[in-house]
Amino acid sequence: MKKLMILLSACALLAGCKTNEANYRQAYEVAKQRYENADTVSTSSHRLERYAQPHPKVIDGDTLQLLMQPVSAVAGEGLTSSQIRNYNVVVGQFRQIFNARQMRQRLIASGYASTAVLASPQPLYYVVTMSTDTASQAAAEIRRLQSDASVKLRAPLPFVISPR
Repeated sequence: MKKLMILLSACALLAGCKTNEANYRQAYEVAKQRYENADTVSTSSHRLERYAQPHPKVIDGDTLQLLMQPVSAVAGEGLTSSQIRNYNVVVGQFRQIFNARQMRQRLIASGYASTAVLASPQPLYYVVTMSTDTASQAAAEIRRLQSDASVKLRAPLPFVISPR
């Protein structure tokens, strides 16, 4: 009799532990909510990345790939904040300053003495070969870069960044 009671109580305990539809539904809802939140974050970051891409703009008869973004000079890397002009010709874009510095050194060795590194709030580091006040000078620099075989550029480079 005692063994029968133990066996019945064990069966009752095991029956109480089984999963049911409500448990599955609750777990599904939690997983679905997490997925939707993660999708929202990636979508908004994707929008920010797309926003930070240069767009074509006709200025003074020249079509430039222009990115409007606040930038600042990196100390000891070519320009000071007061020397940053309206049109900066970008030939490199990096997430790490080490890579930007290395590209700057290679460009200086290739004859681009006025090369500098600028930083944006993202943080991204831009290697620029020229900072000028006129779009025509920036367009001429882009043509010079595209015809120079020693400078290898991938799309969307080169483009112009404007700190305004």
